[in-house]
Amino acid sequence: MSKGKALIRNTAIYTFGTFGSKVLIFLLVPLFSFYLTAIEMGQYDMILISVSLAVPLITLQISDAAYRWIIDCKESEIRLRQVVTSGFVLVSGFLILVWLLALVISLYWEIPYLWYFVSMVSATAYFTYFQQVIRGMGFTKFFALFGILQSFLILGLSLFFLLVLDKGLEGILIANILAVLLTSAIQFFWKIITKIRFSMFSRPVLISLLKYSLPLIPNSISWWLINIVNRYVILIFLSIYYNGIYAISARFPAILIMINSVFILAWQDQFIQEKKTDSEFSIKVFDRYVKFEFGLVLILISISELLAKYAVDDTFYEARRYMPFLFLATAVSAFAAYFGAFYLKRKETKDLFLSTLLGGIVNLAFSFGMISFIGLYAPAIGTLIGFLTVLLYRVRQTKDVVAINITPFLTLFLASIVMIALKLIENTVIDFFLIITSLTSFFLMNKKTFKTIYTSLFNEIRINR
Repeated sequence: MSKGKALIRNTAIYTFGTFGSKVLIFLLVPLFSFYLTAIEMGQYDMILISVSLAVPLITLQISDAAYRWIIDCKESEIRLRQVVTSGFVLVSGFLILVWLLALVISLYWEIPYLWYFVSMVSATAYFTYFQQVIRGMGFTKFFALFGILQSFLILGLSLFFLLVLDKGLEGILIANILAVLLTSAIQFFWKIITKIRFSMFSRPVLISLLKYSLPLIPNSISWWLINIVNRYVILIFLSIYYNGIYAISARFPAILIMINSVFILAWQDQFIQEKKTDSEFSIKVFDRYVKFEFGLVLILISISELLAKYAVDDTFYEARRYMPFLFLATAVSAFAAYFGAFYLKRKETKDLFLSTLLGGIVNLAFSFGMISFIGLYAPAIGTLIGFLTVLLYRVRQTKDVVAINITPFLTLFLASIVMIALKLIENTVIDFFLIITSLTSFFLMNKKTFKTIYTSLFNEIRINR
């Protein structure tokens, strides 16, 4: 199978699991906006963001290290068990400490939703680790199926607790916990349990995993780290109400995030497993990725007001103003993740840390310095500038590996900025023109990509009949 077809095949598999599951979760956003107040939406968003931030910190991002090491030790069952067991012991050990710490905290302070938070962190930590082990072992289809299963459970249980039991925010949190726990249990008893032998725990293996994983922590939580920083800046200078508004703005880029996560997973699988870097292929993939991603960004920017008007309650209509900047920021973060694969292959994760740290500092400085003057525009624009800094840093640092021409990226980036400026005018005729233009541009820019995908998938289906 050619590289292009293999990439398309893996992307299709991840699309089924990751994209499908994210669509289900995305459908919950407008539902929640009708049953939760702006303050409760802000609280729910803070809990989810905090869980996403806490899991990589608590587990030391060992799941990504396990995935990378398992790829190299598929032919050695002993080595495989050493990696899986050592990672499992670390995750379990740190989670025990988290529960003990939460118990001590609860004795002195009364923190709302503390035990829900700790439970969500624990369930998510195990689910993430098991998913990466399954992915590293080559069970890509099951990786996708578990993602779908978890999302269906979250959707079903959320509807039950919200509509039938009328439990509000508390019910939504319980639904999330139960869904992730059930999925993790199935993962564990299906495949993971046979790979865990506590006698196979290896301190040297664990140390090698940590040397790889520790610098990945800031990189893995870059989007969430920038978001959580922005949330606290909003809380300090504005209020929890505005956090709810911004939460809705940040939720809609999930459309792009789920598409990006699908491709990045497939791209990492293929690029990391290649013995020798194919520069020509990498350049071609990036060029098509840029056109596809920006095509989607232009469409989403053009319909941002429609999304805010018809997909959520009128209380959150203000969110439309900040969504375009976050759509563009999401795209830029995806391109930065594309270049991240070059570091992962060479196991040079320290440079990933430095680039992410730099982007975080830029975002914080802009948001902190400008929020008093331009309100919620500050964290939205700060997020964009932060990820742009990360991308340009990585492009420059990896030019010795692949010399990618970023002129198409810069051209389409500027086109997106122009469209955002036109959206700020809020004129119906201009908005209609932008929608037509963006749809036309998307299909014209991606004709070759659509043809390639269609041909590859059609041949795959015909072969498997």
